[in-house]
Amino acid sequence: DASIIHLFTGHRRYDVRMELIGVAAMSHPEAKFFRGNFEKLLDEAELLGVDGIVVGATRPEMIREARRRLPNVRIFSPGVGAQGAEPGSAIAAGADFEIVGRSILGSEDPKLEAMRVVEAQRGVIHGRS
Repeated sequence: DASIIHLFTGHRRYDVRMELIGVAAMSHPEAKFFRGNFEKLLDEAELLGVDGIVVGATRPEMIREARRRLPNVRIFSPGVGAQGAEPGSAIAAGADFEIVGRSILGSEDPKLEAMRVVEAQRGVIHGRS
């Protein structure tokens, strides 16, 4: 079990018996607060000792910085497909997981789209990007 939290609320960790995933950057264009405070949010993630962070797939430079700063924290990246990031691009930048639901559910052929996403991700993982 895990809970997603906003890192801008501070770094006090309550006696929570589940993993914590902190939002460090979002993928949509209006998320200016996150871009302007990204380094501080990574500081909060480190102080809090989160198990994972959310960094939008449309922000590969932020994914790379998060991976450099927090090498043992899982990175979840929304924004693949629906918000413009290509499948496999966030993984190539250092993310562990890409959030791809809308690109699959909104396609005319969800099975074909899922296969396309998986093939792109496998290509990156196996060095064929």
